[in-house]
Amino acid sequence: MEPNDRSTGEATAREKPRILVVDDEPAVRHFLQIILNRLGYRVDLAAGGGEALNMVERKSYDVVLTDLIMPRVDGLEVIRGVKKASPDTEVVVITGYPSSETIVAAVRAGAIDYLPKSPDQEHLAVLLEKALQIRDLRRKAGERDFYLRMAQMDGLTELFNHRTFYGFLERELTRAKRAEQSVSLLFADLDGFKKFNDTHGHLYGDRILRQVAGVLVNRCRGYDIVARYGGDE
Repeated sequence: MEPNDRSTGEATAREKPRILVVDDEPAVRHFLQIILNRLGYRVDLAAGGGEALNMVERKSYDVVLTDLIMPRVDGLEVIRGVKKASPDTEVVVITGYPSSETIVAAVRAGAIDYLPKSPDQEHLAVLLEKALQIRDLRRKAGERDFYLRMAQMDGLTELFNHRTFYGFLERELTRAKRAEQSVSLLFADLDGFKKFNDTHGHLYGDRILRQVAGVLVNRCRGYDIVARYGGDE
């Protein structure tokens, strides 16, 4: 089974970052390609915004350099499309006519910086290094948040787990005591659940637990805490 292009790009990105250059002017595209190749990057070229968005759907890029003013699909649409398809891909605007309005609009759409149409190699190298550092920080933050969430959640029901429940309970009791307020705690289990598992199998039992967890979460308020204590409890 062959890996798809996106997974292959992700595997090689650490060794040789991949850059997508988007500009409707051939001279600009090839000028940037020459510099980026000298800097050791893998480079793909797109002659317009529509082509760029199709390429982003098929491949994984570390940084996208895009013009703002292009026919049909402009740079702002490219920025939004890139961030939607791959949030940890950084976008840098290349423009011959920078203005505060266009740069602000680009940043709001998700770009991190901008370049003139004919940047010198040192300027481009520094800016790309900055973009890659930001990308790495975003990825590390995302991984940290993911593993923190996994440590707090029950893998089957996606409710808080037993350990996290006790941490919440201790804090809520301390807060209630300090504010001289009460705390409501509901402990519930599923009647006849063992018999159901023995009759229908654990696969269906797991499905029931997930369904009940969904009902509880949907019926509770946003600040309520729902946790799986253990088993069917």
